[in-house]
Amino acid sequence: MDYEEIDALSQEEAKRNLSNKDSRIVVITLLSIALHEPDRDWTEKQCLEHLKHSNDRIKYAAILSIAHIARIDRQFNKCVIPFFREYIKNPELSGRVQDAIDDICMFTDTEESIFR
Repeated sequence: MDYEEIDALSQEEAKRNLSNKDSRIVVITLLSIALHEPDRDWTEKQCLEHLKHSNDRIKYAAILSIAHIARIDRQFNKCVIPFFREYIKNPELSGRVQDAIDDICMFTDTEESIFR
């Protein structure tokens, strides 16, 4: 996988992209808003909604985006805990979830035990 620069999007463009049928567009949009969107409440809401998506690539991006938010803002929304507890058991998602938990614990004052 090659590194790809992710540009900032307007919130209106992000809203349009998040309802796109192309998972690649949704994935890039989730990462873009996590990295660039100043409205963190809105961004977290989008990530939480996409944690419920049926597509694992989109869930994967939502998990990574939550980790980015924790790293950038030094905080995270505890509403992700039930999802992380469930997804840590999923072989397709467990590695990304553990990486996100590690980032959340490293960049916030959160103990890993709350995710178990």
